[in-house]
Amino acid sequence: SDGVGTFMATTARGGGGPSNGVGSTAMPRANWNVPNAAEDYQVKTCDIAKLVLSFDSDDIIYLKLDVEGSEVEILERMIKTNAIDRVRHTWVEWHSRMFVDPKEYNSRKRDIRTEMKRRGTNCWDWR
Repeated sequence: SDGVGTFMATTARGGGGPSNGVGSTAMPRANWNVPNAAEDYQVKTCDIAKLVLSFDSDDIIYLKLDVEGSEVEILERMIKTNAIDRVRHTWVEWHSRMFVDPKEYNSRKRDIRTEMKRRGTNCWDWR
């Protein structure tokens, strides 16, 4: 959502802040299956559902998500707000391996994909 959120990142060996390629996410810490995710950073956030709904209704929207585990929360929100109805095609990199409970994650993913299909939004896996 719009405002400020927590972004977690593992630190580079020897310190010095976030390290690309080591691990980072904005998903809730309780769900993240990475034990060395120790550093929290407060970052500005935007509500992607609100952003999508701000476009003209005749705009064609394509969405690519690679958000390190936050895809489930983002897509659930987009469904709840009907913003997903404005998106024609999505490509999602799914990150079940990052979750403490992959079965719960995969159940939510199935529900999301089913609802997107029901609404006519194409969804492809991105690897």
